[in-house]
Amino acid sequence: MFTPKYELKHDRFGELGSIFILQRPNSNAANLNVVAAAVIATIAGVLSFTGKVSQLILILGNHLLIFCAVFFGLFIFFFNRKQTESLLILSSLGITITRSGVFRDYSKFVDIAEIDDIVILEVVTMHSVRCQLVVMLKEDNMVEKSKILPIFQKFQPRTEDLRIIYKDAQAKLFNQFSRKR
Repeated sequence: MFTPKYELKHDRFGELGSIFILQRPNSNAANLNVVAAAVIATIAGVLSFTGKVSQLILILGNHLLIFCAVFFGLFIFFFNRKQTESLLILSSLGITITRSGVFRDYSKFVDIAEIDDIVILEVVTMHSVRCQLVVMLKEDNMVEKSKILPIFQKFQPRTEDLRIIYKDAQAKLFNQFSRKR
């Protein structure tokens, strides 16, 4: 199965908590500009070869130029936006799951009183088995319809990275002040 490339950043806040951020590496804006210029040059070359450029410019005027500039500006904006997922662990409060992508952002806070455990599950998909970090919610405090809340959905972190996140989450949420679960 294809695993997207990502960078894992981990910042510790001592006993108070920590944050894990998964993000895709930056794509190069210069490459996108070269591609956009090549597409415009190709279209202009084809139109000039057929002798239609002068007719097209007379008909559309500056509107075509403005449309192309806006279109390629939006193209570059959307494909340069970083996709990230993060898990913020605060030992006395709970966790916050944040996802930001090209078209929408998502943020979910789970109070520590609602968390039963954080575990690594093996998820079976059509043709593969992969590991996923999930939050097990208590049944008596359930706000969600499901008892399981997946943490990283867009990225598929390696098992080694999930173990690091799991150990830190267990230490910060459940070993702090000898809490009973």
